[in-house]
Amino acid sequence: IYNAKYSQNFSVRKAKITDIKLIYEWNNDITTRKNSISESQFDFHEHKKWFLKSIKNDDLDFFVVIQNGPVGSFRVEKKENFLISFLVAPEYRGMKIGSKIISYVINNYVEKNINAYVLESNLFSQKIFKKYDFKIASKFSKNNKQIIKFQKNQKNEFI
Repeated sequence: IYNAKYSQNFSVRKAKITDIKLIYEWNNDITTRKNSISESQFDFHEHKKWFLKSIKNDDLDFFVVIQNGPVGSFRVEKKENFLISFLVAPEYRGMKIGSKIISYVINNYVEKNINAYVLESNLFSQKIFKKYDFKIASKFSKNNKQIIKFQKNQKNEFI
């Protein structure tokens, strides 16, 4: 079984202001938008406001994934349960970066359940969450898109 903590050259660091352009480019990638609940692209001014707010938000951990350079990013919203959102840089898709991110989150956010919302059409993300024993908690429709809520029960697994 693959585990991020044993992965060579895999690390994460807090997102910082110098990442703003890179994250903007990744977020506006056509495939990223297609697999996002919010499909519309946004301009740099909107992105800048969102990004600055995100990196200053104490209820949100925003990371850049490093593997011989930046390869993706993820956010963990610290709510009643953790809510994860991640993306892999276009040129690194298919290299198990998403799996490494989810493994990292599972190993480092153990005190609450972890939730994720995934488009029903996003089979790659579904496969990753299922691989790490996330269960389908619910399905619903929003803006004519079918969305699956995945949940991993972490609260009792490490007692």
